[in-house]
Amino acid sequence: MFIIDYLSKNYIMLAELIGLLLLIRVSVYLHKRTLVFTTITVFLILLSSILIYVEDWTSTFETLSIWRPILTAIIYSIQPVILIIIMYLTSPMRRELLLLLILPLAICVPIFATSQLTHLVFYYYENNRYAGGEWSYLPYILSGFYLLVLLVRNFVYFKNFPTRDKICIVYIVLTAVGCVVLYVIRDISSDYSAVYAYAIFMYYLLLYIDMAKIDTLTGLMNRQCYYRDIDHSEGRITGVVSVDMNELKYLNDTFGHEAGDKALVTIAKCLSQNSGSQKRVYRVGGDEFMIFYFRASEEFILKDIEKIRKSLSETEYVCAFGYAPINHNGSLEDEILLADKAMYEDKAKLKKAVLERGGKLHRRSDDL
Repeated sequence: MFIIDYLSKNYIMLAELIGLLLLIRVSVYLHKRTLVFTTITVFLILLSSILIYVEDWTSTFETLSIWRPILTAIIYSIQPVILIIIMYLTSPMRRELLLLLILPLAICVPIFATSQLTHLVFYYYENNRYAGGEWSYLPYILSGFYLLVLLVRNFVYFKNFPTRDKICIVYIVLTAVGCVVLYVIRDISSDYSAVYAYAIFMYYLLLYIDMAKIDTLTGLMNRQCYYRDIDHSEGRITGVVSVDMNELKYLNDTFGHEAGDKALVTIAKCLSQNSGSQKRVYRVGGDEFMIFYFRASEEFILKDIEKIRKSLSETEYVCAFGYAPINHNGSLEDEILLADKAMYEDKAKLKKAVLERGGKLHRRSDDL
């Protein structure tokens, strides 16, 4: 009867958690560490829900059970841990920052654990009646602190993402936070397990959608995303740069595809430096890249191209560039063709320079 009653009250949350576990187990994208921490989060959400249900059951006893204050202390401690792990999953952080973030929780856990004796946060009378101490709002303040940090970190981490992605992220976070706030204000329940499950489930759904936009090797946006932005962002694009790497086939044929992959990853890092809301880099083919600049001045674009060229000059790889400013008198496709034409002209100049110096075309920076 106990189990049936619990299942009848928490079946939505349980369905979300099972779906999340199935989702991450079939994933070919997620890092092993992400899988481990997500599994831990699912376990903690489930544990928190069970403990809250058991604590609620002990509240029906006529006399105080020693387990009730223990369960209350554990629940107050687990919920901030869930928020910390969700924060770590959605916006990765350095170990030092993670340890600093855990410090408030580490201070509060002993206070919760000894509260039945000190009466600081909560305590129970022998007739099993709850009483709040002088620091009765500490659990809410602690959880509120981690919710605030979660909001700020997500804002900073996702600030350079496309606007539509940011809207989705804001919706997920605000919905979860709003539900918790409503629970507290209306005193509906102290069990936020379903809200936590919803938040991470929606986050992973968004993550999978975003993964479909990303080139798995370089981390740049892929060809599908490139075409999407041509269709939906034409009015905001003020500059197009076409980039083509020299001698990728030679690298693959001579040194193996690992060498070619290393070259593409290195070039991608050079191209994507200083990326923000004004710049988006795409891998549109094997060794072909495109850069769109959004509402950026020509001065900004030319300076960025020079920074990229300088960064590439410090590697062993060479790329041809073609830039076309967007005047919006013609179609974006026509401007892209102009950028491609300028890139091929630059590629021809690079090859000519190599031959004039007596080098071979498959030689790279040492011949330039």
